[in-house]
Amino acid sequence: MMTLALVVGVLLGCLLITALALWIGLKLSKGRRSGFSWALAAMVIAFVGWTAVYWGVTHIPLPETWWPAPYLALLGAGMIAVLWAYLVSLVLLRTTLVQTLAAWLSTVPAFVIVWLLLHLVVRNYLLEIAYLRSNSMAPTLLALHHVGTCPHCGGTAYVPYTTNFEYEPPGARYGMCKDCRKSCLVREVGSAIFRSDRFLINKVVAPRRWDLVTYRDPLRQVRFTKRVVGLPGEEVYINEGKVFVNGEAVPLPADMQGLEFSLHQFDGRPALWGTPESPAVLGPNEYFVLDDFSIRGHDSRMWTTPFPGHPPYALPRSSIEGVVGWILWPEDRMRLLR
Repeated sequence: MMTLALVVGVLLGCLLITALALWIGLKLSKGRRSGFSWALAAMVIAFVGWTAVYWGVTHIPLPETWWPAPYLALLGAGMIAVLWAYLVSLVLLRTTLVQTLAAWLSTVPAFVIVWLLLHLVVRNYLLEIAYLRSNSMAPTLLALHHVGTCPHCGGTAYVPYTTNFEYEPPGARYGMCKDCRKSCLVREVGSAIFRSDRFLINKVVAPRRWDLVTYRDPLRQVRFTKRVVGLPGEEVYINEGKVFVNGEAVPLPADMQGLEFSLHQFDGRPALWGTPESPAVLGPNEYFVLDDFSIRGHDSRMWTTPFPGHPPYALPRSSIEGVVGWILWPEDRMRLLR
């Protein structure tokens, strides 16, 4: 819920800043309805309309190989957005054409300020939209992928768009089932390619067990997302698919039932850390993280290059960017996580 509260707060802040600018413009142009409440109502209706325009444009089935498509869509969306703002002013604020132009031109500096705040403050310290480049967190978070049939339960299996074919038997692909949450060899795989999830990173909350956290690799500076299973001061290992903390098996949350963590990769490589023989002993501000699609994951079990000043398996708190708080898109996978 913290992520939802932050989103609502950011949206309200943007609305208030732009409505204040519109109110000043209405005052200066001597509009008939120049009260702040009218300006705020107009801005809310305008934002709703612009959101609908954005949603419509992103769902137009334009051929991706047709190069003018995105430019025409952007031009059309801009024209509709301007027309919508004019209609809102005409109907709600009862302004003339000259008054409408003067009032909305006064909001241009406000939109610049909002953009700067979103880019420099919100994006760096509060919330950020991101996506994945690999499917190691399937089925919870998805990158480019295919859809197939799970051989265990007959449910929907997610198959990575890119796969190392060297380790796959002929006619089969490694995947993760969204229903039984088991890794499997999928033989019935569709050819359609589905896009990556878009999600919000909450940079305010502290990580908890089972949270999804994002961090950047210290060498490549590439963003990764993993699941927290071990907290500072704990001893962690995996046995028979379960996570053990300080010698006790930790039960999975309801939305993770069926998920098992492997001590081997799909190519046969064994885990280096977090095994019963080599448990991960975490110091202050250190976390042990795993991938949900663990047979394809490269997480704390397999790391060989440590963060400076930490064991190879430890993700330091200082390197964590934030917690995945909300899956935003596609609509059928929208889900509030934190």
